[in-house]
Amino acid sequence: MRHYFIFDDVKSSDYGVWISEGGTFGAASRDVEEIVVPGREGNLTIDNGRFNAVEHVYPAYIAGDSKTRLMDLRNALLSKRGHQMLLDSLHDDEFYRAYYEKGLEPELTGNLRDASFEVVFTRDPRRFLISGDEPVNVPAATTETLTGEIVSFNEPGGVADVTISATPGANITYCGKNLFNKAAAEWKTGYLIDSTGTETSSTYYKYTEAYFRVKPSTLYSISIRKGTGANLAVSIPYYDDTKTFISRDVAIPATTEKETLSGTFTTPATCAYIRINVPKNSTSEVQLEYGHATPYEAYVGTETEYTQDYSVSSLAGWNTVYADSGDVTLTLERPFGMVNPTLFESSPLIRVHDQGVLYLSNMSITVTGDLPYIDIDTEVGDCFYGATNANQYVTFSGYDYPTLKPGMNYFRYTGFSAVEVTPRWWRL
Repeated sequence: MRHYFIFDDVKSSDYGVWISEGGTFGAASRDVEEIVVPGREGNLTIDNGRFNAVEHVYPAYIAGDSKTRLMDLRNALLSKRGHQMLLDSLHDDEFYRAYYEKGLEPELTGNLRDASFEVVFTRDPRRFLISGDEPVNVPAATTETLTGEIVSFNEPGGVADVTISATPGANITYCGKNLFNKAAAEWKTGYLIDSTGTETSSTYYKYTEAYFRVKPSTLYSISIRKGTGANLAVSIPYYDDTKTFISRDVAIPATTEKETLSGTFTTPATCAYIRINVPKNSTSEVQLEYGHATPYEAYVGTETEYTQDYSVSSLAGWNTVYADSGDVTLTLERPFGMVNPTLFESSPLIRVHDQGVLYLSNMSITVTGDLPYIDIDTEVGDCFYGATNANQYVTFSGYDYPTLKPGMNYFRYTGFSAVEVTPRWWRL
């Protein structure tokens, strides 16, 4: 397969010029300074936080009519001023910002018709992804309302805004994936709850006098770090909303094989509370959670008395809310997430239509005035409406223009009729 490059609108194959891999796969070098300090071993290295420009070399050839074609290509390339977009068919998912430097000094064959030579560009060290050069329409935040005696939700980013409502006077508890509050367990050692719901003397067990709120007909898992006597079963007594005993299940059968033991149980249809029977020396790490067991995390929870609706700006670290009386209602407003697939921060081009406030990660951008749209160029550090500077209409909550960090980045806005982001992903 023959390959070509495109510099702005100049396509090498239109001039009968084809390229090979050559010097197009190398990475950029870091801009560092080595300073010799008298009396100190080695050198002091100063990293200037940037990468050096790259010489981008295409080994090329022409088959036939090389004199005319070389002249035409030379004039076409030299007619372009400054940095232009450079692409090639060797790397069809990326492009470069480059200017033509030199080359086109041919080695001619005996018939003076064929020629081989180099075409040399100097380019920005970044390899920009074509996928990051297209504007992405940013949708408005989505809203979800959840109501129940216990509300659980999946919010791994911890970035939704949540408004909490409940019965006045109720105590509201919100916690992370581990629902087992060790401090509130109220262990009674030397006893267990038997299969009839009766407290029974037992040398090797203890049970929680406290009741833990659960959902009916729901799969839970419990895991426990094994200790002395941990080859005994872990069982779960079930209770209804009046704390009347229903039944008891074995969640973890007796075993001595693993350091951490885990099992699952499904609450009965009328279940509202559980207690836990465990071997008495095995409660250094207990985790109760929805679904199947995941790696242990210590219980994290907050309790507050409900007096009026209140908002929490981050759900990081918790995903369960319940009240000690009545239902609790959560209204979650989830922002739009955009994933930076590279290892480097990018400087996006953001176009906002009309006026409003844009929240990006931990920064807010406020746009006023009556312009139809404003382009916020975070790389250049300027704002424009067409060719007109519009900095006076844009205010940032921080000192720097925002960037898109590797991984997930979240957008939320109010007021704007539309927001578009050209992310400008890049790699080296």
